[in-house]
Amino acid sequence: MTASAFDSRFLDSLPPGVHLGTDVVSISRIQKLIEEFGDSFLSRAFTRAEREYSSSQGHPAEHYASRWAAKEAFFKTCSEPTPGVPFDSIEVRKDEGIPSLCLSGPAATAARRIIGHTDGEPATAISLSHDRKSDHAIAVVAIFESSTNSSP
Repeated sequence: MTASAFDSRFLDSLPPGVHLGTDVVSISRIQKLIEEFGDSFLSRAFTRAEREYSSSQGHPAEHYASRWAAKEAFFKTCSEPTPGVPFDSIEVRKDEGIPSLCLSGPAATAARRIIGHTDGEPATAISLSHDRKSDHAIAVVAIFESSTNSSP
């Protein structure tokens, strides 16, 4: 089975209005970017809250990598290019140990465009994981209409 055949059948099985994106990131690649560009890279790619959280962890690069993957996964939910959406308008939060996606400014506008609404807030779901041994972080992001608009 080809990848495109699998993708097509999988995506056809999703409820209308659900948009998925996924991304895999090399943790060591993010570590190298941090070492090479430091705060310049971190402040462009991550919000203050993401930097504070990730830097406070035992292995910060793993947490930065999973957040980078989430941002890339968000872009993959979009059916068209999203120029002008800065990475720091996509924030991964962790409330009571559960990750969530907070979109602001241009990212929120892009998400509304994804679901075909200019008003209301789209709902999001996110899953993050990282594995030091395999040197990878992964994220899956779903964007769908919130229950105030309709059900996915």
